[in-house]
Parts: sequence; structure tokens; C-alpha cells
Amino acid sequence: MVLVFVIIGLIIIYFSVNRWVIRMGEVKGRSMEPTLHDKDLIFIKLLYRNPKKGDVVVLEDNDGYTVVKRVALVPGDLDDVSPRPTVLLHQDEYVVLGDNPNESSDSRHYGPVNRKQLIGIVIR
Repeated sequence: MVLVFVIIGLIIIYFSVNRWVIRMGEVKGRSMEPTLHDKDLIFIKLLYRNPKKGDVVVLEDNDGYTVVKRVALVPGDLDDVSPRPTVLLHQDEYVVLGDNPNESSDSRHYGPVNRKQLIGIVIR
């Protein structure tokens, strides 16, 4: 009987951590080379703070795909990267770029992303 409660407890802990703290994922594609490679396993710390410049993040891009990119510009920075006219990034706007520009579809193509699109920070 005790074993049943231990197993149930472990299952609850696993799903709680997976849902609210850390997730595991796999890189797909070459947009983050040489930092991350296709099929690399990564750990994703779910966001509880705003990302900083240089953080590698997992997000849902403007087409609905889950992707890995690096934060290049944060709110208040001058956005001279995305395809729109140069402006200051609004609150909750981020410019994200792949480390491999020849293989990356990122903010240079679809513009800034909203904070709500960010899922977490890669802790590898």
C-alpha cells in the first residue's frame, strides 16, 4: 500500500515539474549552430522572469512553430533588425535571432515577438 502512494507521489512530482518548472526538448534544424545542433536534447526552464539579451529561448514563432532562438533586443532597445521601420521595441516585444543566419527564419523575417510567445530559457 505504501508503495502505491510513493508511486502516485512520484508521478505527481514528475508532472508538476514538467508542467511548471522544467521541460525537456529536442532541437530541430540548424538555425542555432554552432551553439545547438539538430537533435540536441535541451532543458527548458519555464519563464518566470523576462529574458535578457543573449539568453537562448524557446518560443512559438509568428507561424505557430516552436523554435529555439537567441534574444538579441529587449523592450526599450532600438529595433533596426526586423523588417519594419526602425523603432523602439515596446513593452513585451523581443527581437530573436538564430546563431546561424543562413539557416534561420527569425525576427529579421517576421519582426519582433511578444513576451507571451516565449515559453522558456534553455538551460541545456
